[in-house]
Amino acid sequence: MNNSISEHADNTFFIEQSGTYKLVAQWYNKGTYTSTQPLWIDNIVIDKTNCAEIKNVEIVSLNHNSASVSFANYNETPTVCAISTSNNVDLAFETITLNSDSICLFENLTPETKYFVFLRAQCADNLYSEWTSLSFTTECAPIEIISSKSYHESFEDYRDNAYLDNCWTYYYKKLNGQSMDNDKSLYVTSDMNLSYNHYSQEGEKYLTLS
Repeated sequence: MNNSISEHADNTFFIEQSGTYKLVAQWYNKGTYTSTQPLWIDNIVIDKTNCAEIKNVEIVSLNHNSASVSFANYNETPTVCAISTSNNVDLAFETITLNSDSICLFENLTPETKYFVFLRAQCADNLYSEWTSLSFTTECAPIEIISSKSYHESFEDYRDNAYLDNCWTYYYKKLNGQSMDNDKSLYVTSDMNLSYNHYSQEGEKYLTLS
């Protein structure tokens, strides 16, 4: 933390045993600043729950046709994982129930597709936690180049001021080590000598890296 930036932390933890507990917050200055910045504590919420929500949900592995999602189920009960191409769990096309694992694996996905994953704990036959969700987009499918099959991109579908999309990615030029946000270094153009416009016209196209 520095003098001008405040950092916000949101922490959730569960206590299984009843008793008397103390809530303690500790902070120290790791920098070389002469004055110690203050620590704010806000929005302390203490709830009793019979089935806590799934926490720490994140993507741990992702490619063009599969994804692995890790999570923490503090209930130590089965976890239900569902996946959909819509942000609606009722439209999930696959549902997995895990008894002890902490990673949901989804396979046979479609490349370049946005998916939504929903997770909840099953604490009893008719007792579930609220859904926790995240989204991701699968990567582009790898291109296999063999003797009988080559890869060709004509860029004929691009027109004036058209940005590259799909599996193409823009990279940025740098000036004195600083990224230039508006200065793309990947262009689609019909003029090999063109330097600062990215567009496509009828005729022969070039993909230029500069």
